[in-house]
Amino acid sequence: MKNPKVKASTKRRIDSSVERLLADIKGVEPPLDLHEVRRKLELDLHYYSGNDPSHLQQLTHTIKVAGEEKLRSSKPLKW
Repeated sequence: MKNPKVKASTKRRIDSSVERLLADIKGVEPPLDLHEVRRKLELDLHYYSGNDPSHLQQLTHTIKVAGEEKLRSSKPLKW
């Protein structure tokens, strides 16, 4: 298959996943840092690969991203 036909529904799912990923990699100018893209995908692949996420999935994803960003920041956690 040199140029396979892709269904419109598949195109929409891909576009939706890419939009979610780019929204999480805020303000990055091309070319994209693939290390950052892979890090985001490893963090929550289910969120990016599925259909439009539910509100609960969005909340869970937001908490994961916030927690990961806090752990990566230079400031130590206060207990």
